[in-house]
Parts: sequence; structure tokens; C-alpha cells
Amino acid sequence: MATFESTLTGGKAPVKQFDYYGLNKVSKADLDTNVEKAIAALHSQTWAEADASEDFVQKIFTLADVKEMLVYLSRLPVFSKEFAESMASNLDLLAVAKKLKYFTNLPLGQNALLVQHAAQCLEKPLPNFAACVEKLCADKALSDIRLKDYMKANKDTLPVAKEYLANDVALE
Repeated sequence: MATFESTLTGGKAPVKQFDYYGLNKVSKADLDTNVEKAIAALHSQTWAEADASEDFVQKIFTLADVKEMLVYLSRLPVFSKEFAESMASNLDLLAVAKKLKYFTNLPLGQNALLVQHAAQCLEKPLPNFAACVEKLCADKALSDIRLKDYMKANKDTLPVAKEYLANDVALE
């Protein structure tokens, strides 16, 4: 845990702030790269309406670039001035990124919808992805499972699950 002190104006005593989470510094270049790579990885996939919802979920969240983007966002101070300034050119994407910070606690359906919105914000919609999201959301039993609970349940069958869970522990 890092600490730093700042002095308030007006003769007030110094204030000690604690950086509990060890959040990463905001880098516009790194942020842009992570988001662009994730969307490119999603575009490299074929999204067929016939895909089972379980296959759709696994296809999204096992892509290395998607995982990297989600983990990266989870470690950023998304409510800081620097973050807002780094995404000032795309306010819709800023809103999506702020929500994706908490991806691990969001249901699978909401995460899939946010990923779809991120692609749309970059004007790179994913063909047939919306139909797969609709199908997933119709499957309430799967759609309503939080991502971290899904990864816990599948940690022995999905190698990437351990990386998501390790990030979750690091954030706690």
C-alpha cells in the first residue's frame, strides 16, 4: 500500500491519502491500445447466431486481448480527471469503460452487452454479435451469473479463469 501526502490550501494540515488498490497510472496510449486490441480480437471471431450461449460466453472471455483489456480497466482510476481527459474524444466509450472497470462483479449478460457497446462506440460493430447477446440475455440462468462466479465454477476447465480470479484477489 503506497501513501502520499498533499497539503491543502488555506493553512489546513496535510492530508494523508492511501492508495489501497495500487491503481495503474492512466496512459492514453495504453488505454487506446488495450481497447483497440480487444475489439480487433473480437472482430477476428465469427459470431454465429446458432452458437450456444455458453460457447458465446467462453468465446468472449477467453480471448487474451479481451481479458487484458478488462484486467487493465479494472486497475485504472476510472473516476479520475486524467482518465476522463484520456477518453474525452469519445464520451460514450468513457461511460462504457467506467462500467467495465467492475466487470468481475457484473453479470455475464451485462458484460457482453458492454463489450458490444464498446465496439459500437469505436464505430466497429461486431457482425451477428447482437443476436448472440440477445440469446444470452434470454438464458437468464447463465446471463445473470456474475463473471467471477462463472470463473470460479469453471476454473478447472477454463485456463483463463485462474487469471481472472487472480486479478480479483489482487483488487481485494
